Amino acid sequence: MKLIRTAIRTRLQPRGAAALETAFVLPVTLLVVFALLDLGLAALRYNTLVDASQRLAREAAMHGDLAPSVAGSWGPATYTGTAADADEIMNPIRQHLPTMAADLVAVELTWPDTGNSPRDRIEVGLRYQHQPLLPVFPWGTLDLQSTTTMRIVN
Repeated sequence: MKLIRTAIRTRLQPRGAAALETAFVLPVTLLVVFALLDLGLAALRYNTLVDASQRLAREAAMHGDLAPSVAGSWGPATYTGTAADADEIMNPIRQHLPTMAADLVAVELTWPDTGNSPRDRIEVGLRYQHQPLLPVFPWGTLDLQSTTTMRIVN
């Protein structure tokens, strides 16, 4: 009888230890997994902003003083808005921001040379505030920014 009790006690002890180990390790593991997911999403959003600013700068470079009347001329007044604006300036990037709400992406177009003639510069800036998946992450809100400068072609 004593042998049976000892065998039962021995078999139960590892189960309790495994549950205790799981209670300590699982939250840490999940926190690391969610941290990697959050930083991966932030990197994806940053790369998307860079791509969108390059697309918009390329499009703006084609809308200088010498642009065909069908395409229209943009600038040289500074444009400030969001990617969700109904303005034709936002058409090149509106569909290229899948992981962000378009109304939260701030857009600014400036003409540093104060003109939109060929060889003048166009500068496109996009900004987005990445909110972490969990509020316990130490990095908090990340301010993602991308600026692209190109020369106006026509």
